[in-house]
Amino acid sequence: MGQQSTAGRAGKDISEHRIDDMVSVDVGDDLEVDFDYPQSGKEHKAWWMLQLPVEKTYSFDPVSSGLSAKQQKLVIGSEACIWTEDIPENEVFSRTFPRMWAFAETVWSDKKQLDFKSFKKRVSAQASIFEKSGNDFFKE
Repeated sequence: MGQQSTAGRAGKDISEHRIDDMVSVDVGDDLEVDFDYPQSGKEHKAWWMLQLPVEKTYSFDPVSSGLSAKQQKLVIGSEACIWTEDIPENEVFSRTFPRMWAFAETVWSDKKQLDFKSFKKRVSAQASIFEKSGNDFFKE
């Protein structure tokens, strides 16, 4: 069977039968990885959007607790998204960063090694690089 990819909430949108037949599964939780949601109350947002601070993104786990051990082994990655049609152009980078860094670290790192305080220090180190390049990022 070829490699397949499915977006959605594992255990909610994907039936047990279907996920058992997959070679690989790509799952993502809407809120933690939806970067068009604002990080604070200061950003432009639709009335229905909740705030999504970087710490919430850092808590993301691409392996749903609703999966069996066999199914969990099938998860090989995840994805984050940003819908830019309702975001002012000058906010796109600040909506994406540092949440993209948080997302990448949580998806590709050993869960035992994750440390949000350490992550925040590394983000601070990247700040000058972003500022020198003229790109903005969200600052708490």
